[in-house]
Amino acid sequence: MKKLLITIIIGAVIVAGGGVAFYILNQNNDLKINPSLSQPEPQDEVELTDEHDILDISAAGIRITYHQQAVEIADIVIARSDSPAVRAYAQQLRADESSEANKYIELLNSWDETYTDLWDFPEVGGCHGYPVQPGIATLPEMRELKELSGEELNRKFLVIMLTHREQSKNLLKSQGAKNRSLVELDQQSIKYHENDIANINAVVP
Repeated sequence: MKKLLITIIIGAVIVAGGGVAFYILNQNNDLKINPSLSQPEPQDEVELTDEHDILDISAAGIRITYHQQAVEIADIVIARSDSPAVRAYAQQLRADESSEANKYIELLNSWDETYTDLWDFPEVGGCHGYPVQPGIATLPEMRELKELSGEELNRKFLVIMLTHREQSKNLLKSQGAKNRSLVELDQQSIKYHENDIANINAVVP
């Protein structure tokens, strides 16, 4: 089998919403990443309020889970990738995702509500114990990522992150949060996700 040669050039360019632009040159022109992802159902407009309820608390907690898993993914790649460019992107990704998670943590703290960090969920029956949501990498996927290296690691990283971005964005658009502050954070986060998705899809055939 002809070895897949992937050259990745990553420019840590800050774009609107705190995203990072990066560019992938696939010399074999056969890297296919997540060609079809479900789109969210259109939601009726909801009346925003300064109050929050159990659904808003749950939604903010789910946002934290997504961002903290992205940090965990970035940490794996920083430790294992042999590409300085990939590691540089992963380091920027880690910083951005930590910042995004902290925004939701600060919001929950302002409501005097609790949350659970990703790493505090127990592993149950061979599965991670945190909430299963579309785009959240499974425990087997995380374990595989920790065992890969070289081009296979870089490729898997991009596959996971595109799925993570797409489905997290769809979740933000479909959940219909009612708290005004939460909705504002979600709108900023959607722009952040769309920037990275656009940059990936622009160069993936």
